[in-house]
Amino acid sequence: MPVVDSLRYTADTAAIYVSNGEDTPYFVDVAVELRPRRPIRVLISSIWVMVVFAIGVAILLPEGDQLAANLALLTFPLTLAGAIVLTRDTSAVSHRLQERSRVGLAIMIALLWFVAALRLVASDVDLGWLGETLEQGRDALERL
Repeated sequence: MPVVDSLRYTADTAAIYVSNGEDTPYFVDVAVELRPRRPIRVLISSIWVMVVFAIGVAILLPEGDQLAANLALLTFPLTLAGAIVLTRDTSAVSHRLQERSRVGLAIMIALLWFVAALRLVASDVDLGWLGETLEQGRDALERL
């Protein structure tokens, strides 16, 4: 039976030093639980909470002249923060460990954009060139 002489842990690695008087085994079964580091988990969770809160605020914003500006103030910064988190990969293992939370974050950001777009289309806000483009697209679809 091998004897563990030393264990060494760093932020990214774990080393196990084993020795005994007998022949060493050809292989060893090691079970390791992996998870992202706490600051990464806190960052992703906080952006999740901010996006969910922004969706609620986007739904409850009162209509008016400032609706488009208010929705932009909610949507653009959170999209930028989410994009930074979604594109940040330190390793392939990190990517696999965070895959579900990253996909969920991307879906929530898309939902925020969907809610913002619905609020703008449903209100009487002048969208400028975007409104004209949408009307031309709608007219083209009606002609088909």
